[in-house]
Amino acid sequence: MSATVNIIGNAFSQVLIASTDEAKEAMRQCCYDYLSSGGFRTSGVMALLGGMNPRPLSLMYHLFAMTLSSIGHLLSPFPSPLRIWHSLRLFGLSIKMLVPHLKAEGVSQMFFPANAAAYRKSYMAATTI
Repeated sequence: MSATVNIIGNAFSQVLIASTDEAKEAMRQCCYDYLSSGGFRTSGVMALLGGMNPRPLSLMYHLFAMTLSSIGHLLSPFPSPLRIWHSLRLFGLSIKMLVPHLKAEGVSQMFFPANAAAYRKSYMAATTI
């Protein structure tokens, strides 16, 4: 369960640092926009940060939704070769930011827990209260 909190915490710490790079700056701004939009987006990310949602697929959904939102924001008026290059770099940065943390936490332990039935049962029991 702590793997999702560690990964999203480290991802946010890398994204929210100000930078002169246009790709990183677009990702930072879209992260703020994603969180300020409210609804499912904000509550989902806050549940991940608070440890209430330990599901790694939810983590992947929100991180890639932020990345695709950033790419859309970069290409918004009309795509130019420079903007396409920045969007490809942004996608590469998000993958480069995520993969080391996934390896450190253990991909197989996160996505395929040994006692998946007991894990789901305990998680469902905790959420119904």
